[in-house]
Amino acid sequence: MAEEVLIHVEGVSKKFCRDLKASLRYGMADLAGELIGRPRTDHLRKSEFWAVQDVSFTLRRGECLGLLGHNGAGKTTILRMLNGLIKPDKGRVEMRGRVGALIALGAGFDPILSGRENVYVNASVLGLTSREIDRRFDEIVDFADIKDFIDMPLQSYSSGMAARLGFAVACAVEPDILLVDEVLAVGDHSFRLKAQRALREALERGTTVVIVSHNLHDISGTATRCIWMDHGTIRMDGDTSTVSSEYLHAQTQVASGTKAALFEYSPNRRGHVVLTRVEQVGHPGTHVRQVQVDDLAKGIDLELHYTAMNDVHDEVVHAINLVTRGTMYIARGAISSRIDARANEPFTLRVHVDLPDLLPGRYRLEHFTWMPGGDMLEGVLDLVEVEVVPQASLQRLRTAHTPFFLEKMTDNAKGSVPLRISMANSTQTA
Repeated sequence: MAEEVLIHVEGVSKKFCRDLKASLRYGMADLAGELIGRPRTDHLRKSEFWAVQDVSFTLRRGECLGLLGHNGAGKTTILRMLNGLIKPDKGRVEMRGRVGALIALGAGFDPILSGRENVYVNASVLGLTSREIDRRFDEIVDFADIKDFIDMPLQSYSSGMAARLGFAVACAVEPDILLVDEVLAVGDHSFRLKAQRALREALERGTTVVIVSHNLHDISGTATRCIWMDHGTIRMDGDTSTVSSEYLHAQTQVASGTKAALFEYSPNRRGHVVLTRVEQVGHPGTHVRQVQVDDLAKGIDLELHYTAMNDVHDEVVHAINLVTRGTMYIARGAISSRIDARANEPFTLRVHVDLPDLLPGRYRLEHFTWMPGGDMLEGVLDLVEVEVVPQASLQRLRTAHTPFFLEKMTDNAKGSVPLRISMANSTQTA
């Protein structure tokens, strides 16, 4: 059952026309051609362009795919083809099971009808009977948190209220496939946490999810796999941490207009750093991807090797997050440290991380470097993988004065466990 393929996309391409009159003319010609059995043309006509070109992927039950890319990369076009709103010009899309979608703000809702009426209409379209809607109605309203406004016309709702209601209905039908676009970005922080929890629960039930977002935390906290779209084609397809990190680097380059991303952080200087290698203290010269922990009391000592793209002379903030492999946040910490580095030359920082009480298993460290004004110098979602062996947990349990715990940031709006960080040594090698 878990290996059941719910979405199969093979060689899909979709073209649009920049000219409205030409678009209508081409559309009528294509429709007439299909009626007489003539296949659609593969070449571009005047004013046409490929919005999506030769995209293929397969998703099984319980998988979550995150779609990343710049505005106009083709992400929403893919969602619309998956939902059957538009037809691909080439290729094939196969969907198996009930589909719930939240692709555009207010899509499927009538602004004249009340929220209550829209719930019944929308849920009916998605396949629920009136009796099933009656049974789940209170749950939908409570999730959307609009009980006092449920009988008001939808046109009087804010964008966030409409998004909450649409998401609540889409989740309530318990679809086999759930498609979610950027509309969740209009929700407040508490709703985003609640939505992330709902998505995880849907994945545990076996729902296949495709989510589009520019927020890397939304993607990294939910997606089990990522596709990076670039001008209609797949630039990268792989695990979430790797694709997200590469996409983040590319976006910083785009922001500066040069290959070396530049961030303005002071009136007189511009600076950016790139993390090139991670070493475990005591093992010089070896780039480490995984650290095994057999004693939680000792923590982790790492050497972070950077290259400065430009001169950097300032206090920076290093933020490190401890995350489960299921992308649930356990602990967060930050520390400030001065960086003095010259352009195009390497430098090294040594970091010590104290680990909290952890159950045996595998975790990972995220690392972000910020300037005091808020500009990010570097962001890495997969600094190292941390493997805690059973003996380390048992040893900590025997000496612990407090109960064992694992606190999940995404399930607790109050925050995560503090992560203690120290700069044991900071050496400049340039």
